[in-house]
Amino acid sequence: MVKANRDEFSDHTKRIIAGRVNYRCSNPTCGTPTSGPTEDPTKRLNIGVAAHITAAAPQGPRYDLALSPEERRSPKNGIWLCQNCGKLNDNDPNRFSVDLLRHWKETAEANALESIGRRSPFDRHGEPQLVVHIPYNQGAISSSSVIFPSEVIENIRRLFPEYFREAERTQLLSHSAGRLGHPYIILGLSSSFDRDWKILFFVEEELGWNLAAETILENQKGYVPEVRYVSGTPGALVLTHVAGYGTGILCRTTSWYRVMQHAFMPLLSYPYYFHVAGWGMPFSRVLTAIPVEIPATLSPGAVLRLQFEVKYAMFDQNHSDDNNDELFTLAENLSLEWNAKAQIFAPKTAADDFARIEDYWNENTDQFIRRNRSHLQRLMQVGTNRQRQFIVDHLQ
Repeated sequence: MVKANRDEFSDHTKRIIAGRVNYRCSNPTCGTPTSGPTEDPTKRLNIGVAAHITAAAPQGPRYDLALSPEERRSPKNGIWLCQNCGKLNDNDPNRFSVDLLRHWKETAEANALESIGRRSPFDRHGEPQLVVHIPYNQGAISSSSVIFPSEVIENIRRLFPEYFREAERTQLLSHSAGRLGHPYIILGLSSSFDRDWKILFFVEEELGWNLAAETILENQKGYVPEVRYVSGTPGALVLTHVAGYGTGILCRTTSWYRVMQHAFMPLLSYPYYFHVAGWGMPFSRVLTAIPVEIPATLSPGAVLRLQFEVKYAMFDQNHSDDNNDELFTLAENLSLEWNAKAQIFAPKTAADDFARIEDYWNENTDQFIRRNRSHLQRLMQVGTNRQRQFIVDHLQ
């Protein structure tokens, strides 16, 4: 019911305000999803509120007497927030000013618009495909099993000579004596001066070594793929590889695959390293993933914790001074927890959103300015003459 003397939003207006930010809290330091399913498959829940930027009634926070009732009830005067941020917004109007809330609204709507049609990092389309040759089950074996990689590799060469004929070199990427399952060994066979790689995953079964799965990595630009196996039921194969490169760009990605009874299923991917120099933007950026905690086994509650460090620098094709080009460095700390029931990694908190890591790769100049407004303002005050001039020339 609409209370007397209050210019409340209609339900239709609330849906517009929420939908324009994809039902996420517009506070840029929160961004939590506010709508989703309940245990009842016929119902959904909502923890979001359509808050008034200027109050719906006199004596309310940020009330503007100059607005008409229609303007107060308009979607333009509303901002979508989670219940926590909505409460803070009303209780501390001096801190949460009209200008600040309008900036939040503008930024959240712009981010929602840019995300439409963008591939999520949890969409594994385009990842290397693993060809499965034999079911990989993880039955227990004797703890006395010992693996000697050099002997195993020679044995495998004799058993599978066709895979080694055109290889320029063989690289041992990972192996285990099988403490938590069958012994395995992962080999990389390179060709074209380490440009192309064939990854072979061998498992020792009752009758000897067999090829469990393989994949081909092309255009690796001389980088040796990194592979590890994380045990569990199922376990996971973790592959770091070059995903793309060109003039001024390079991207390496880490891809996780679940080890199922009869297949390796894509599980998760995220940037491991990338640099982008220019490409229409006056700045360059370099992202590096720093593993903080990698689970030893995919047991319930196991945590994958990563820090992403992003370094920004000025980019000028006609002038470059590596010692004087840096702007600032950002850090993102993200954590995922293994959900054994759903067999997925799930964000530990709403802030653990890998989609925003992809934004560093995709961002244009306007997005860069919005994301880093406070850093740029600080550089205008305390930065070098070159930094200040760069901001004046390119970012204002």
